[in-house]
Amino acid sequence: MEQSQNLTKKQFQELEKKIQISFNNIFKANTVRSKEHSKSDIQLNGEMMNFILKFHNDEQIEMAINFFRLLTKNLKNHIYDYIIPSLGCLKFDDQRKGCQNLEVFIKIYENYIQRSKYLLTSFYFAINLLHQNNLLETLQNYLSYLLFERLSSTHIPKSLYCCFFQQLDVAYTQVDHSQDSWKNLTLVLNKFGDILINLQQGQPNIEIILDFPDQILSHFKNKYQGLFNSWIDQCEIPLYLRRVKREKELNDQILNFQSNSIKQKVNSLLEDHLLKNYKDVILSEKKPFNLGYLLQNFQYEAQQYQNDLELFNELYLTHDPDDQEIKMKIKQKIIQEGNQILEMIINEEINQKLAHRFIISLFQLFQKYLKMIEICLCHNTNISSLLTSAFEELLNCQNQNIDFQEYFVLYIEVEIENVINSQINKEQLIDSIQLLLFISENQDFTLYYQSRLAQRLLKYYRILTNHESFQIYLRTESLIIQKMSSLMGNQNIYPLQLMIEEFQKNSDTTFEFRTENHKLLIAQYPLLLRYQDWPKFQQQQIELNQELQTVNQLKLQFEQQQDQKFINWLDLISYVDIECSKLQITFRISIPQAIILFSYQFQNELMSIKRISQITKLQEYFILQNCAEMKDAKILEEVIQDDVKLYRFNEELKDQEVTQMRKLVIATAQIPFLYLKKSKQRKNLYSPIEAFIIRTLKNQKKILFQDLVPIIENFIKHTFNERVQSDQITSIVQDLYEKGYLEKDETNPELLKYV
Repeated sequence: MEQSQNLTKKQFQELEKKIQISFNNIFKANTVRSKEHSKSDIQLNGEMMNFILKFHNDEQIEMAINFFRLLTKNLKNHIYDYIIPSLGCLKFDDQRKGCQNLEVFIKIYENYIQRSKYLLTSFYFAINLLHQNNLLETLQNYLSYLLFERLSSTHIPKSLYCCFFQQLDVAYTQVDHSQDSWKNLTLVLNKFGDILINLQQGQPNIEIILDFPDQILSHFKNKYQGLFNSWIDQCEIPLYLRRVKREKELNDQILNFQSNSIKQKVNSLLEDHLLKNYKDVILSEKKPFNLGYLLQNFQYEAQQYQNDLELFNELYLTHDPDDQEIKMKIKQKIIQEGNQILEMIINEEINQKLAHRFIISLFQLFQKYLKMIEICLCHNTNISSLLTSAFEELLNCQNQNIDFQEYFVLYIEVEIENVINSQINKEQLIDSIQLLLFISENQDFTLYYQSRLAQRLLKYYRILTNHESFQIYLRTESLIIQKMSSLMGNQNIYPLQLMIEEFQKNSDTTFEFRTENHKLLIAQYPLLLRYQDWPKFQQQQIELNQELQTVNQLKLQFEQQQDQKFINWLDLISYVDIECSKLQITFRISIPQAIILFSYQFQNELMSIKRISQITKLQEYFILQNCAEMKDAKILEEVIQDDVKLYRFNEELKDQEVTQMRKLVIATAQIPFLYLKKSKQRKNLYSPIEAFIIRTLKNQKKILFQDLVPIIENFIKHTFNERVQSDQITSIVQDLYEKGYLEKDETNPELLKYV
């Protein structure tokens, strides 16, 4: 028995010598062997296997551990005798050699780890008994553990870390990133970082390895805090944001470790210290070039403003698309700019020129933000929704002096007039129709628009004697209706298109006849219009004078041709041409205007409205309206005596509009439609109250609900001239609480706190 034990001991000692020789061949060679498996390594593994197999069960494991101890002993000796002295002689104090020092460490480490595959060949059977899976990875982790465990008792790890962070700062401050030296530096930094980061999971007990990621994060936290304190006073907002973006770009270029978690955490620190802390500065009205300034001064042609807003979108909106403070600020700015436009019409008497300028300004504001969203904000759907919400508030304003629908119709009428006169590009007119999308009372507007459309159709049918001009006008009206239909639905808009088609299909037949006093009278073919597609007319009983009696004959004739159409009140919407032989001028006027004009054919004297009414049997208000229209056309003269308006025929009428055949003077006429009285809805105060609550809490930090209610009521009263119920405020506060924008005190739920 003793003889057997001595033999076993002798065999183990012989194997120990062979292990030493094999280890020296692997680690002391100047170059890495080209072949992974040498015959001697394979033979050594076989001899250790045969030796271990002489034993049984647990004894085999014990012998494998003994061989592994021999390996550990040789590795530790190698680290002490060769690696530590090689690293210890590096000049860590010389920052100029920082990158070189890291390269030396990486080369030594990689050379050391590369030998593991040769060790695995020699110790394969013994290692396999102890670790059945991932043998090479297990062996490499063990080699790294031994190395850093030995290094942790020296100054080398601390010196390497200092060297790493010094070179990291150099990489961030070096200007020319195209140089090979910078590229090599970033490569070395990433290799060094990967060595330590990849060892984290395999070496849970080595503190210097575990500390490395935390030291990286601590380094950047201190760096970003310092940059914030420095830049906030030195830089205007656009420059500050450009610098932050540059830091983020450098993170992406430099922190390219195999694990992306470090870069993500560093970028998160950047966002916390350089962006979130700076948000109040961007939203502040006191700082130049703030967000409000960038929004207000955005111009499609100004590249710098585009770049600044693109940068803001990239750093803030893309990172946190649901940032309520930023979204509220943008909406408030849109409404603020819109209110500045509204100021131009408040307390001003409505007219076409003012309406045109007002709608153009509103549409330009809408286009500005639409372009901004498209070009600078990457079609951000959240901001698009804000733009819609802001314009809904603006265009449904409850100010009793502002009726957006009427302003918009007057704007359309000016644009149509411009198209007829100069055939200008209709694109702006058609595009601007999309403002109707924000009107809350679409059905009311459609009925209102129908009345104005009917007036225009009858007006231009009478005054546009050139067929081509009239067709241009009809096409313009049709394009407007098509755009409305695409926005508001075809159901309400379809009757408007039918009205236009009535004119496209009507013929231009005229009837000529002479009156009893031999004056020539031309009556235009009255329009046969479908009753159900047109708004109702005011009924006006007119007693036709002798010169117009023949019109009744035409009326009877037309009624026989109606073909299930309704003839609208002929005397009000038809017109006649009356020839003045003395001036060689023809007047194209409505029948009521013709009745008034015939009262001057025998004696041209100044007559009051009352006197004209006695002669014509027309109502006085109706005479006043038509006399004013003929005065504007210079057919009548107006003289005021003792505050009474007197009228007479203008015998010195100058040339007005010359046609190919004769001089023609056309008077406008108001078509007497029954206008829709539009009802006003209460303003939606949810968003303003919500924003005001957040702003109040942000300033005061905490407030009791009963103290908040009168503050809100006072704000709504002075801002919107509206009353708000306390239950509505309660509902909004609860919504903000559920969304996480405010907190309620645990002991006193009535105490609201800013989050």
